[in-house]
Amino acid sequence: MLPSDVKRTLLVVLVAAAAVSAAANRPFTFAVLGDRTSAARPEVFKQILAEITLFRPDFIICTGDLIEGYTGLEQTNARWDTVLGQLRATGIPYYVAPGNHDIPSDAAEPIFARRVGRPMHTLERGNSVFIFLDNSRWTEARSLPPAELKWLDLELARARKKHRIFIVMHRPYWRDALDRGLPEPLQTKFESTGVGYVFTGHDHFYCSHTWNGVRYFQVGPSGSRFKVYREPSAGAFQNYLLCQVNGDSVDVTVHEPGHIEPMPADTVTYGSVRALALAQAKAITLDTAAVPDSGGVSVRAIVRNLTDQEISGRLSWREDKTHWRLVPDEITYSMAPTGQVSESFRASLDNPDSLYPLPGVTTVYAYAPRRKTTLAVRLPIRRKATMVRALRRPVIDGQLNDDCWQGEPTLRGFGSRTGGRSPLPTTGLWVARDDSLLYIAARCSDSLAAGLEAKALVRDGKVHDDDHLSIVFDFGRPPARRLSPLIPGYSDAGVRTRAGAAPSDSCYQLLVNLIGTVADCKCWPDGDKPGKDPTWNGNWRVATARGSDYWTVELSTPLSDFGPVGSEWRVNASRYQSRTKEVAVWQAPFDGEPAGLGVLRAPR
Repeated sequence: MLPSDVKRTLLVVLVAAAAVSAAANRPFTFAVLGDRTSAARPEVFKQILAEITLFRPDFIICTGDLIEGYTGLEQTNARWDTVLGQLRATGIPYYVAPGNHDIPSDAAEPIFARRVGRPMHTLERGNSVFIFLDNSRWTEARSLPPAELKWLDLELARARKKHRIFIVMHRPYWRDALDRGLPEPLQTKFESTGVGYVFTGHDHFYCSHTWNGVRYFQVGPSGSRFKVYREPSAGAFQNYLLCQVNGDSVDVTVHEPGHIEPMPADTVTYGSVRALALAQAKAITLDTAAVPDSGGVSVRAIVRNLTDQEISGRLSWREDKTHWRLVPDEITYSMAPTGQVSESFRASLDNPDSLYPLPGVTTVYAYAPRRKTTLAVRLPIRRKATMVRALRRPVIDGQLNDDCWQGEPTLRGFGSRTGGRSPLPTTGLWVARDDSLLYIAARCSDSLAAGLEAKALVRDGKVHDDDHLSIVFDFGRPPARRLSPLIPGYSDAGVRTRAGAAPSDSCYQLLVNLIGTVADCKCWPDGDKPGKDPTWNGNWRVATARGSDYWTVELSTPLSDFGPVGSEWRVNASRYQSRTKEVAVWQAPFDGEPAGLGVLRAPR
């Protein structure tokens, strides 16, 4: 038998071990917040914090973008004062992974460290460990600093002794990789080291996904704007998560502020979001149609079943009855899995100069089991116009009193960028030429024209921020692939910017503001990404003028600036109004594709 003192020692050890084990397995709850910014809605963030306070979780996790960021030191500190004060007022501990607004630059990192804490850190809770990464300034995992990856490897090696490993970071590398069908280095690392859960934010919509045993949660906006999607079925709703850890189980629920009932973690999945995006992009296509003449034109609509289920529905035309007519005005469809139906319609138009709003088709579409959405597609139109023959060279003075500007504008009847009614007053643009020069003139109605200001004063400056016209010309054959950004609101992301020789299928973009400042460039297809040469400059002569309710611009440049030009060009034009941030477009819808360019014929 063991001596009594040994027995007492063993008993103490066993009791202590049991206490440690009980503490390690004690249940706990934590909340997870998504982005509060950009375009913060402070009242939503306050409501979310008030609701979380009622639940009394053990701690709060933030996936980043708590402040607006991208500001000076004084503003940054003031914004941290506000947000951190609100978090502290809950009385609940909080831990933050920095977002791109929190640390927009290397210079902002010390501010974050001083105000919030270390950008990379680890939190232990019983048999669980939370590893907070900093991917605020790096858009893909391959770009992360080697020192951070080394630190992550060490933390993961230590964390393998724990029962559960959680990762918290801002940018959703996992979703970007799935979108592009590419491997994701961190996912491979997480799989091999036993990571069970990953929380991310950044794109302002909620979804969840399980990838080879790793459960991913992209937390939606917790007070920020909607960014990628607008539909609740695609995760576009304000939300936060509550996570209950108890033994081997981790129960995650999704909460929309102001709603009593929580939603399950799979209320929106990555798969359902992708199915919706695919349906919106490809389920309905309409052939590009010429502008109808008196006899009308034939329009073909194709509806595709992109699911593995049978679906049925009704495809109906939405048109402005005052000028568009389509026959028949609706069809019914029923399709086997992966099937499609094709139907031809007859479209007619009373006045070819009054296109907008363009008609469109709509249907309620079952894109996934128990999930439906309303799809709407506007009819794409290929417009045609004829240049003016300049018999006399116009005087470039902005007055538009020359002979070549006295007829109807070459490009007229603008609409919204998506094909609706124009959000701006009347815009008219003339294009003329002689044997050696190209001439452009425009008149833009605006009740406040006399008081308008422009900030871009230097060639190739930020003309796009001012009231301006944007014109794109393709003088040869139409390019086969996507062009570079051509109208306001079209993102510059992914544009290959370089000088030098460009392919023969280049196009040319001109921006000119209301005081005559020019920004121009050469653009061309370049694989999956467009190419752009901002160093290309036309030899523009420019003059502008203003009245109380209009502004005008007049330009000329040698045709030789563009190399050989054919007799039939491709063209589009848009106008931007800075105070409303609205755009009017000659041919819409236009998203940078070659189909968004109309035809400009040689002068009669």
